[in-house]
Amino acid sequence: MHDRYVAALTQRLGELVVDDALKTGTHIGPVVDGRQLEQNLSYIDIGRKEGATLVTGGQALAAAGVDYHVPFGGRKGSSFGPREQGRYAAEFYTVVKTAYTRA
Repeated sequence: MHDRYVAALTQRLGELVVDDALKTGTHIGPVVDGRQLEQNLSYIDIGRKEGATLVTGGQALAAAGVDYHVPFGGRKGSSFGPREQGRYAAEFYTVVKTAYTRA
């Protein structure tokens, strides 16, 4: 039973499409950031050290071509453009803090 299950799961995982989470036909989107990716990959290393056998995957995929250095939005698939930049981007990344002083 174990071998049949592993074979079926491996086949199904090989059929999954990893891409932009908003794209039609995508099954798995990207992780939230590099730190999360490193943590996910570290779990694979832990499993290997504890004697697990990796049957598929286990490595980071090549990057989707999005410029992560700009705020959210932009035009089409590039995420680059003026849609949410400028004053609105500054407001998005700003936390208002109030400080009181004694007069």
